Amino acid sequence: MKNEPVTLTIAGLGQPLRMSLHSADDQIISARLRRDGIWEAYETALTLANLHAGDVYVDVGANIGYYTLLAACRVGASGRVIAYEPDGGNFALLADNVAANRLGNVELFQLALYDQDRDGLLYLSPDNFGDHRVYASPDARQSCSITLKHGGRHLGALTQRIDFLKIDTQGAEYFVLNGLQQLIAANSDHLRMIVELCPWGIRKAGAHGRDLLALLDATGMQYFIIDHIGHGLIPATSQDLADWIDSLDNEPDNEGFINLFVCPQAYAPA
Repeated sequence: MKNEPVTLTIAGLGQPLRMSLHSADDQIISARLRRDGIWEAYETALTLANLHAGDVYVDVGANIGYYTLLAACRVGASGRVIAYEPDGGNFALLADNVAANRLGNVELFQLALYDQDRDGLLYLSPDNFGDHRVYASPDARQSCSITLKHGGRHLGALTQRIDFLKIDTQGAEYFVLNGLQQLIAANSDHLRMIVELCPWGIRKAGAHGRDLLALLDATGMQYFIIDHIGHGLIPATSQDLADWIDSLDNEPDNEGFINLFVCPQAYAPA
């Protein structure tokens, strides 16, 4: 169920956004957009500062479309946004929000990107509709059937150019990156990425944080930890991240995560 749309005025965007949100059952993203008029203020600013007219933006785990809308406004008519969201309720709002803002440069797919084509299950959070997961959780969640598609084949059939890639898939990031390896390598001289790194979720999904790190290391790109509290980027080496991942192996119930900004070595993020 959705409530009346809200109008968001995001600093630096240049135009208001109209968004339909989930009801009060979604206590995180929809609730904070309704209360604060913005979601992840620093990451919002970081995204806008590192997107340009004509860019191709790919949103993997688009939820109800907040970053999809931001990107579509920023890249303009000469740019392109491709968004993936497997959950039916989220996808319906995503489609509504793209239509309400009359964004003709967006393509939407009700799919989960992965490193193979197969059917899967999505385990649904009852109170955080941005925390649905492709693996069973200890809290005995209800599940629904979804379609998983090999990212390189599906996205590669749409575009061979990516300028900005956002991956927020609650632990499935390794499998998303693994499917997109060739596309990422082909764009690594200009690509910017925001990738969630949650060692607990990656283990539950069937891989390990170091597996994800190995994929990122293979790109030859540089890493920054996104500091949501201090509103800045903290440079990090591969060894820094490996040590942190290893430390959480000793805390099997720790669901801690960080978001990484990944960019070419020669790129100076705004």
